[in-house]
Amino acid sequence: MSTASLTESFNKALESNITPRALVIINPGNPTGQVLPEDNIREIIQWCRERNICLMADEVYQENVWESEARFVSCRKIAFSEKAFEGPEPLQLISFHSVSKGFMGECGLRGGYFELLGIPSGVKYELLKLASISLCSNTIGQIATGIMVQPPQPGSPSYSTYIAERDQILDSLRRRANKLSEALNSLPGVSCTNISGALYAFPSISLPGQ
Repeated sequence: MSTASLTESFNKALESNITPRALVIINPGNPTGQVLPEDNIREIIQWCRERNICLMADEVYQENVWESEARFVSCRKIAFSEKAFEGPEPLQLISFHSVSKGFMGECGLRGGYFELLGIPSGVKYELLKLASISLCSNTIGQIATGIMVQPPQPGSPSYSTYIAERDQILDSLRRRANKLSEALNSLPGVSCTNISGALYAFPSISLPGQ
């Protein structure tokens, strides 16, 4: 994600009397299937701070990274390393994670969370009121979310089973991602960047001239 393209979109919005308030990034990407490099995330964080833009980081596919040279790094981790929450204009960051993506939950097992960092207390209070009037995740979804954020540790009775099942699922998803990239690139007029992460491909289709 180029900060130059972000600036261009930002300026166009201002010219149309639209004031941007937030930027959403999905990493690993939906629908591109790519993983943002760490330096790019640092640039995005700085770009948001300079413009007082709330950064909303959807990181639900963080376990789904298929290429060895690709590495998921959370916006939260980089923001803390950059001291982005300090100073007179701290970064506003909302991080999302869910069990209905990744490898733990199939789409149907609903559970997840979002974390607010650098967000004013008044906004947190209003969000709490909003959440309090809606239905919560079902019991299974809440249990799965707890396991997602605190999985079995070495020495626990279920650790070896958990690791075996996790690796089996991720290896299966990795094989299918590679097969899909290869199949798309073998089609006439179709090209696709190798799927680095998440569960998506973003092919380009060239139509023949009339």
